[in-house]
Amino acid sequence: MNAIGRFFVLSLAALALTPGAVLGQAGYVHEVSGNVSMQNGSGVGVAAKAGDTFVQGTSFHTSSDGRVAIKFEDGQLAALLPNSALRIDRYTYDPRNPRGSSSNVSLVRGASRFVTGVIGSTNREAFHLAAGAFTVYLRGTDITLLANPADKGTQTAAVNLGGALLQTSGGSVRVGTGQFASMMTGQLPNQAGPISTAPAAVQAAINSLAATSLPINTPVVVASSARAAAAEAQARLATAAAEAAPTNVELRTAAEAAQSAAAAATRTATRQAAAAYQTAILAGYFAPATPAFSSPTQQASAAALPEPRVPYLGCTGSPC
Repeated sequence: MNAIGRFFVLSLAALALTPGAVLGQAGYVHEVSGNVSMQNGSGVGVAAKAGDTFVQGTSFHTSSDGRVAIKFEDGQLAALLPNSALRIDRYTYDPRNPRGSSSNVSLVRGASRFVTGVIGSTNREAFHLAAGAFTVYLRGTDITLLANPADKGTQTAAVNLGGALLQTSGGSVRVGTGQFASMMTGQLPNQAGPISTAPAAVQAAINSLAATSLPINTPVVVASSARAAAAEAQARLATAAAEAAPTNVELRTAAEAAQSAAAAATRTATRQAAAAYQTAILAGYFAPATPAFSSPTQQASAAALPEPRVPYLGCTGSPC
């Protein structure tokens, strides 16, 4: 193998030795584009990249060209559009005790899509989202939140699948599948209405987030899934370099090595995720419903996993 090929293989092997790639993390960065920063609870920030792991207290900030998708250990997903900020206030997950786990996440500004995992489907009262003055209690799977502190503190919640209860200091409103509700700071939320009647900016954010590629929303082993995400990002870079110079044998060899390493890392992550899935099932969890707008790849991945032996008792698409 040439020097470039050895470089990619050694780079991927080193991922397993980085401080972030350890068990016990809350989740990992699945995919990044543009400029995205990740800050710890003390405000120290670094540029986020695919395969980074995070703990509770971490905040994500996207620039004008930044987008990021993250996955939590229990399968919960979050995707951010540009000019957005998200904070993981609290997150604890015990795969052997899903009912004793909890998740509190806040959208500080911008737009984000959330998809519930094991915590949200099994212990709903312990799964909270916040956007400005909203506290969101989900009764389903898939929701888009928007927070605009600069525009009278306007917050919007749109339910792609399932249902949600939006709670404020002045009252609450229920939002069902295909509906949205908004409020401004100091005012009561308006009544829920069809997403088709939402302002153009809200619909644009929903559609943009719906097009975001997301992994399946079932449990993972964070360390191995993080390594797989990093390896796949390395393989994409190496492949792009090889395609840009099709006659360069060294680049082609490096791309093949990176692709092989990524495939091996993904197989390991998939095998360990299936074991994590079974652990949660045996602990009595309720399987989260497949998100709305799911891609063929996501559906195929979901179909490849073993069927849960405990039925999902939450929303199945109708408001609740």
